[in-house]
Amino acid sequence: MTEAAELLSEIDALAGRLARLVVNVEAHVEGNYHLSRHDGLDASFGLFAADPGRWTELGRDHLQQGLMCLRRAVQRPDNF
Repeated sequence: MTEAAELLSEIDALAGRLARLVVNVEAHVEGNYHLSRHDGLDASFGLFAADPGRWTELGRDHLQQGLMCLRRAVQRPDNF
């Protein structure tokens, strides 16, 4: 196996682990941040301001971008 192929395989393995991590974070956010009508405005505003779902999405997107960048660095395509 070439060095490039080994690196791509390592990137793919890391991508799988990161995908599982994101799924676990999404499950945590969905399972732990539900408000009831009895929680009050302060709790609602705090959760809205923290916006854990948004940060989960951003984290997933940035991890995907990073992995794509690493793949591109190894594969060195000559097109845009």
